[in-house]
Amino acid sequence: MKKIFTQFLLLVAVISAAKAQTTQTFTTSGNFVVPAGVTSIFVEAWGSGGSGGGAKGTVSFRGMGGAGGGGAYNSGTIVVSPGDNIAYTVAPQTAASVTTPVNGTASTFSTVTADGGTGGEAVTATTAHIGGTGGTGGVGQFNGGNGGSSFGFAGSTTGTTAGGGGGGGTTAAGGDGGAWSTLGAQSNGGAGGVSDGGAGAIGRGSSGNNGLIGTAPGGGGSGAYAAASTTQRTGGAGARGQVRITYTAMVVVPVTIHSFTGSYTNKTSLLKWNVGEEINITKYAVERSTDGRSFSEIGSVNATGSYNYSYTDATAKNAINFYRLRVVGPNELKYTVVVKVLSDVFGGKVNVYPSPAINKLNAEFTSENKTMANVQMTDAGGRIVLQKNMPVEQGYNNLNFDVNTLNKGMYILKITVSGKVISTGFNKL
Repeated sequence: MKKIFTQFLLLVAVISAAKAQTTQTFTTSGNFVVPAGVTSIFVEAWGSGGSGGGAKGTVSFRGMGGAGGGGAYNSGTIVVSPGDNIAYTVAPQTAASVTTPVNGTASTFSTVTADGGTGGEAVTATTAHIGGTGGTGGVGQFNGGNGGSSFGFAGSTTGTTAGGGGGGGTTAAGGDGGAWSTLGAQSNGGAGGVSDGGAGAIGRGSSGNNGLIGTAPGGGGSGAYAAASTTQRTGGAGARGQVRITYTAMVVVPVTIHSFTGSYTNKTSLLKWNVGEEINITKYAVERSTDGRSFSEIGSVNATGSYNYSYTDATAKNAINFYRLRVVGPNELKYTVVVKVLSDVFGGKVNVYPSPAINKLNAEFTSENKTMANVQMTDAGGRIVLQKNMPVEQGYNNLNFDVNTLNKGMYILKITVSGKVISTGFNKL
């Protein structure tokens, strides 16, 4: 079966060459217009932290809320075209909890999504001192840390709440928040993941205090500490999320590329490109990457003036492969657009992430045709919880589902495309 993911371009001017790399960080939601000469973007996203739980006591007993979990970190490379207007969402600061947990939310840029952490348990002491359970960290490429749990105690007038979970980092998960340990001492917040994850808030070490806010991006809030009184205390807010993008713009090259396409079959990628007038071009070097950022040369094709060229990559990786052309002339080395080719890694299969899922679920698969797919989700008892028809493209597809309202447990996702059924299981938290 042939797996195809292609990008077609019709250019009235010449292709672009590499310029300096640009990195932009977004802390609020908005729109991004792809600059001229940009054909791929590396995206990093952090979800927001969960809030610490609120707490209320009585004249005799104290309440200590659980801490919020940290937001997750996710990254990926997307293929774009100059002028594309991309609406992105940055998870805002999570509201402080009063009587119910408040979960963090997801940050999203195109197909890259990072989930937020869940809120710590809010408590009300009635007949005994009581502590709340910590929230869980968001699940992603690198998870947020879990919020620490507070514990009730007896026979003492001092105590502490738990620390918030740290936000996921670019190379490691966020640290878990410290649980209640010593009366009157502050529990540590979880360390932010290495690097760039926000730290969780420290616990409150004295009674009668609201929780503290986590550190951005993605740090969980600490729980509130209610004294032996009826005053309601609020948990600390979860820190906001973040989106960061990195891309390289291009400059003018003395050749016009009308199209650059790729297809995959029998463990081989076939690249084709069509050009217009060639001015002092000697060859086209073919470069490959598995992440869309770091490319290395795998071969070349001499420029002959034939206008139609092709290259066969017999060593294509069993994954998603990115290709670009380096146009070689007498003066500089120039780069063309990036084309993304999907291998058989998803052939006859569907890949879902994140799993476990909290708010959103993505399903990756390939289709032989542009058609309608029937999508069905069933729970562990075989009951249908979602069924609908969705349009799919020829080649690579990535469908998004809102699973926030599903109960916790195991589910089966079944997709029927052109009479063929692909399915997989996933866990919902």
